[in-house]
Amino acid sequence: EFYARAQFEKIWAVLGKNDHDRAQTLARELSEKLAVSSFESIEAKPLRALVLADAGKTEEARIELQLFFKMYEEARRAIPTPAFI
Repeated sequence: EFYARAQFEKIWAVLGKNDHDRAQTLARELSEKLAVSSFESIEAKPLRALVLADAGKTEEARIELQLFFKMYEEARRAIPTPAFI
């Protein structure tokens, strides 16, 4: 749990230094290292998309966002809807 949070902070720090290539690499590695079902893995996708878009790599950013939306829908379907809704 703390590993992922620390890695997110590291990614933001690297991005703050305008090292887009390193930031997107770190975000990709984090997303791949974490279990696909973990929240942090899902959270890393739009973060990497943001870094890629900021670096001008819009096509790669779109692909990353499509992966995020796919993972989001799968996670949403896996969560049972409460009976009172």
